[in-house]
Amino acid sequence: MKKGESSFPRQEMNYNQVRALMLLALGLIILGWAFDWWGQPQIGALPFEKDSVWIEVVGPQTNSRVLGFPASPSLGQVLEAAGLPSGPDIPNPTLENKTKVLIVRQGPDDFKIVLQPMSSATLLGLGQKLNINQAAWRDLTLLPGIGKVAAARIHAARQKHGSLTGFDDLMHIKGIGPETVRKLRLYVAFED
Repeated sequence: MKKGESSFPRQEMNYNQVRALMLLALGLIILGWAFDWWGQPQIGALPFEKDSVWIEVVGPQTNSRVLGFPASPSLGQVLEAAGLPSGPDIPNPTLENKTKVLIVRQGPDDFKIVLQPMSSATLLGLGQKLNINQAAWRDLTLLPGIGKVAAARIHAARQKHGSLTGFDDLMHIKGIGPETVRKLRLYVAFED
């Protein structure tokens, strides 16, 4: 026997055998979902909960990810969950829901941490509502039924009249009618 050869005879799989294996794997996956074999979906290190505190972690030393916590975490807890070092020289504030932790490299072993609001696309992807009074023009275009023109009109209305207080204020903006408001109800919050 030559080096690298197996003592088992090599057997080619035909199309029907490959198809049967794929169907078996698909069947096991479906059964796993049906009988909850796989457990609850995981976000970060904790189970997914609708009322979790969501923190987005972005930086060169970690895979960008969103972590869910049952209560407001400290910065140290977030860095630990993301697999990053935290030390005594790093401030350790408690983070609010919908915070982005941006890690900026300043040198080979030096980095700084910037706290920002979570991106609108991430918020919407998590099923969270977008604060229409703080959303940038581009963020407004992510909403269903809102294009560039409607986003510019919403932005102009906020500048002219101040914060929007509800869907009635949106109805006064040209191009936004009852159908658009119906689409927006799941995605928009009115906060100052």
